[in-house]
Amino acid sequence: MAREAVDPAEVRGAFLKLLDLSAADRDAFLEQLPPQIRNEVEALLASEQGAETMLRGIVSGAGIHQAVSGEKFGVFRITALVGRGGMGAVYQAERDDGEISQTVAIKVIERGWLDPRALERFRQERQILAGLMHPNIAR
Repeated sequence: MAREAVDPAEVRGAFLKLLDLSAADRDAFLEQLPPQIRNEVEALLASEQGAETMLRGIVSGAGIHQAVSGEKFGVFRITALVGRGGMGAVYQAERDDGEISQTVAIKVIERGWLDPRALERFRQERQILAGLMHPNIAR
């Protein structure tokens, strides 16, 4: 019988919720999940040594690159932190090569999330954002 495809984001979300629960509450949480999601979450728990420590660090921001104002990314210089999420952080930066004046947003993804699917979603997001023109969207 063919295995049903599951949404990786749903598995990741369930796994992160599970990590926030006490050991006593985890079994009840797992029982409420659809069987396919539960199987994936249980497999992740069993196979990923140290996953709880790594993911707690990502959620808390401890594993995210902490860019400092003035740090350079290519021709861009970081000027401010715009926001931080579970996958990384977005920084405001200014072009610093003397060619043109330009303010941009630089998204830095935490290494723990750099799997092929996440990279493809990031590329798609970049392509979509490249085509958007709006005064409230950094370019």
